[in-house]
Amino acid sequence: MQTTIAILKRELRSYFSSPIAYVFMIFLLGFTNVMFFMWFFEQGRADLNSFFFWMQWAFAFCIPAITMRLIAEEKKLGTFELLFTLPVDSSHAVLGKFIATVAILVLILFLTLPAPITVAAFTATGSSVDWAVVVGNYLGALLLGAMMISIGIFASCMVREQVIAFLIGLVICFAGIIIGFPFVTGKLPPWLAGIVQPFTLSYHFESIRRGVIDFSDLLYFVSGTFLFLFLSTRILDERKF
Repeated sequence: MQTTIAILKRELRSYFSSPIAYVFMIFLLGFTNVMFFMWFFEQGRADLNSFFFWMQWAFAFCIPAITMRLIAEEKKLGTFELLFTLPVDSSHAVLGKFIATVAILVLILFLTLPAPITVAAFTATGSSVDWAVVVGNYLGALLLGAMMISIGIFASCMVREQVIAFLIGLVICFAGIIIGFPFVTGKLPPWLAGIVQPFTLSYHFESIRRGVIDFSDLLYFVSGTFLFLFLSTRILDERKF
């Protein structure tokens, strides 16, 4: 546990000692807010549905960009090889890096709170923001982001080049969103769509965005996150560079 905490602290220092965290925080916050408020002022509805809709797309780009360096950079520089000369289990390294990145995600989500507050302030008299749905959406965003982080770490474990790790993570995350939409599954045979859709990120996130928190959605995100973290540790165990 102490090893995991040490790696967690190291990663957090690394994030905030470089422009990485700041650049992607600004991009994610800027993109989601611009897209949302364009829709909000056009429609005039106290509905944050579109805010979280655009957030999943921002996550799909930003999270692989943030996680691409976590393992790949250390492998390329040889610092991970040095790390494994110490009594450090690969699972501790993966978990420490995962928790550090989730902490960044929580900070980003916290910084988006002005959006629902602003919507509530502009809401017409007689209507109001459904805060229970908003809380559910934030929970869904956290679960979605955590699973994407685990995917990004998995991609970073596979290769030494950060750009390739980014592309692998980007493809998996974007595919997990796009394939779940009806305009894609609608073109598939019904039996195939019924098999593919429940495995997609957007299918389960869409359910939560509607304000319905189902156990199957929670199970999907939690088990998916643990699966990719487990695969990451297996890759590192097999490649003691």
